[in-house]
Amino acid sequence: IDVTDSPFTDTSDPDYVAAWALSIVSGFQESDGSFTFRPNETLTREQFFKITSNYLRALGLLTDDSVDVDLADYPDGKTVREYAKAPTRLLISLGIVGGNSDGTLTPKRDTTAQEALVMFLRAYDFIQGYEERWNRDYPEDEPSVAQNIVDLALKYVGWNYIWGGTS
Repeated sequence: IDVTDSPFTDTSDPDYVAAWALSIVSGFQESDGSFTFRPNETLTREQFFKITSNYLRALGLLTDDSVDVDLADYPDGKTVREYAKAPTRLLISLGIVGGNSDGTLTPKRDTTAQEALVMFLRAYDFIQGYEERWNRDYPEDEPSVAQNIVDLALKYVGWNYIWGGTS
């Protein structure tokens, strides 16, 4: 990652530039078309949800949100801004984000250090579980589930497809 050319007008910190290059952060577009990072500002919970989701995506673990989660199930779910809806649904479905004790998400409130730490630890647990599920080594004499599916599908190459039918 080339961290020498910052896209931000208010910082050239190589860590911020690396996070931008990995699409973990995007910054804020100003009225003159330039981008700032605003490194001294706090993050809202929904901004933190977006960054956490982008981090998991940068690791190659996630690409979509979760349509199984309905933000309307939370009293303030409709206040989540559009850019944060998919990440919020995704992190809820993974157990990384949960509602407050009163069932709210409070997306506009600043993220506390405790909340950030808990979400990072939950993301870490998800990553560890993901690696155990998908990156484990299979003995050469034990085909993976994916290979079994491919082998089954290959048995039917060349068969004519019959539309419809009742048997």
